[in-house]
Amino acid sequence: LKENIKEYKPEKSILDLPVVEFDFKESGNHQIGCIAQDLQELFPDLVSAGTDGYLSINENKLVYLLLLEVKKLREELNEFKNNERNSMSHA
Repeated sequence: LKENIKEYKPEKSILDLPVVEFDFKESGNHQIGCIAQDLQELFPDLVSAGTDGYLSINENKLVYLLLLEVKKLREELNEFKNNERNSMSHA
């Protein structure tokens, strides 16, 4: 079903992506999110152009980048906890 499976290690962080609020010109609907052009600079595979020429964000793939960041934070937290335990046992 799948092939060429390998761990994904992006060079850039999704945390570098600005989160903004904006209004759509045509509908006036207020939105909180990301600008496709900003995301395209960091992760071009997550943005596609529709037949109308407008860019759209593949939010399903965005979830996996957020998961990677959560995993990194968990690793950093575990490392911090281990360092704290080691320093307390040597005190």
